[in-house]
Amino acid sequence: MKKPKREVGFSLIELLIVVTIHWQQFLSLFGLGREAGEFTLHLKQPPLPWLYVSVILSLVALFEVLPYLEELFRSIKPRKVKPTPG
Repeated sequence: MKKPKREVGFSLIELLIVVTIHWQQFLSLFGLGREAGEFTLHLKQPPLPWLYVSVILSLVALFEVLPYLEELFRSIKPRKVKPTPG
């Protein structure tokens, strides 16, 4: 089991990475950047190749979805209960 402090630490590290990559946009949130704040969603240009997307989605299905389904079916499957002596 993960400790909550560790999870918060990792979240802050992820936030730090995003802020350093998009520093001017981060500053513009407080009116300090050279750019105007932009809150619109854009499609990635150029788009990712379909082979890349299909491989990534297949791997996600293989390593994320299938284990959950397997556990679900195992828990739904009726279990044989051994009678206790006595």
